[in-house]
Amino acid sequence: MGFNTQFTPYPAKLKFLEAQPLTRVTAAGTTNGAAVSIGELEGTLALVVQAPLLTGTTPTLTISVEHRVDSTDSWAAIPAAALINPSTGAAASFTVVNDTTGNGLQKLGLAKGLLKAQVRVNFVVAGTSPVSIFGAQIVGSDKYGDQ
Repeated sequence: MGFNTQFTPYPAKLKFLEAQPLTRVTAAGTTNGAAVSIGELEGTLALVVQAPLLTGTTPTLTISVEHRVDSTDSWAAIPAAALINPSTGAAASFTVVNDTTGNGLQKLGLAKGLLKAQVRVNFVVAGTSPVSIFGAQIVGSDKYGDQ
């Protein structure tokens, strides 16, 4: 039996959109992720947040999600029902990351039907002398993937 050269690790229609590249910050403050257009995705989306490092004195990392129609629109918090637990479908929220509980990798669903055309992820780092690394990706089925 030979090596399968046709192996694809992800379904062909799966699309990964970088909402925030892995970023290192060395002070308290807010980082707003990039505007991500979700129009080419379909169904429920996955929002994957990584925070592999958080140090300092009582450091925390708070994660929120906003949306807007386009660049002429103002950013606003997404509806609470748009961020969902992927196992239950119930409304959910990101757990605040700190240096004792971890929570460095979190995955929630985004109900696309409740969202405007663009989404961004925001990160607020707090504490004394905090250092953090964080990033986020939005994953969904590419509705044009078969063309």
